[in-house]
Amino acid sequence: DNEKVLSLRRHEKDYIIRNDSSYVNKLNLVVKEIEKEVKSKKNISAHRKDTLLSHLKAYEAKFNQLVMLDKEICIKDNTGLKKDLALQIKSLES
Repeated sequence: DNEKVLSLRRHEKDYIIRNDSSYVNKLNLVVKEIEKEVKSKKNISAHRKDTLLSHLKAYEAKFNQLVMLDKEICIKDNTGLKKDLALQIKSLES
């Protein structure tokens, strides 16, 4: 379903822009829906299903890796790297 594939990208974008973790859950739910659809299709060969599901899972894994990295290095809030950068900028402006 093209609409579901596009919603994956929309949830990814919304997570990045809005820094709202609810989009992580939304993206992962859409992945599960697409996975279910692909598995149920009778007119797609087993090899093609495996390929599609492999790409889908790789996309989901990379997105979730990005989310974990955001949490680890605190780039999405005013702690960690973002805080350090703000302090450096402030000291240069002084």
